[in-house]
Amino acid sequence: MRDLALLPLLLGACGQAARGPAAGMRGAFDYDARQVPTVRIAGTETQDGVSIHDVEYAGPDGQPVRAYLVIPGTGGRAAGVIYTHPAPGSRTTYLDEAVEMGRRGVASLVLDAPWSREAFWLPLFKDGAADLERYTGVVVGLRRAVDVLAARPEVDAARIGYVGHSFGAAFGGALVGAEPRIRAAVLIAGPSSFTEIAAVNNPELMGEARDRYAREMAPIDPVNHVGRAASRPILFQFPRQEQYFAEATFLRYAAAGAEPKEVRWYDGDHYLKSSDARDERIAWLLQRLGAR
Repeated sequence: MRDLALLPLLLGACGQAARGPAAGMRGAFDYDARQVPTVRIAGTETQDGVSIHDVEYAGPDGQPVRAYLVIPGTGGRAAGVIYTHPAPGSRTTYLDEAVEMGRRGVASLVLDAPWSREAFWLPLFKDGAADLERYTGVVVGLRRAVDVLAARPEVDAARIGYVGHSFGAAFGGALVGAEPRIRAAVLIAGPSSFTEIAAVNNPELMGEARDRYAREMAPIDPVNHVGRAASRPILFQFPRQEQYFAEATFLRYAAAGAEPKEVRWYDGDHYLKSSDARDERIAWLLQRLGAR
């Protein structure tokens, strides 16, 4: 399986992103939201009064989505957060953080994102039109995750946040632009375009092939959607020792974000395991979502 950890960076000096208009995508993320997916609970454990449910529900493509649903034991209706991991990664990547949020009175849905499956990677990074269609489905799937979390009786649907890392941060740009129920978002080490992710993973994507791919993918690029989250705060967290993406792409992504926004830099590589980043992210979310 191709992933961001194993393949070299082939972006050149700054990996310029295509910046096409995204207006044509605005209806592409629509879906029938009348029927919330049925959530099946496979098992439950408890840590410090926080319930961790091993759950599964059907995604918009009919494929099962596995996740951890973390519910605080504080009673009342809690704020909620959706977590998506980098590649490689899985729903376990941010489980500890979600449990800590549960101790602070916040519920979480911690996803096994589509890129946790090998089958997701195999056809990617060659055909921009095909990838555009696949990625559109991912954004719809993230909106469905909002449905699942918002439908929980323990969750206040008016206080839902999003945390996305790398691939998850890139998709976060489109999600916050399309989904008004996301009230605050943290985007970690995300590039401004999907072409930059493709270039890391496909050494043959160069020259005219790369230019064509960039044109085809521009409608969904994070940089072309994140500015539509006006009045909903975003925190960009970037690593100083990034090994895959140029600093310029982080700066482009952050510059495209609407106010209010914050940009913070930390010592660490792409996977940003800094305790400072984690602690500041938790505190920022608690404040923005009105939690303890």
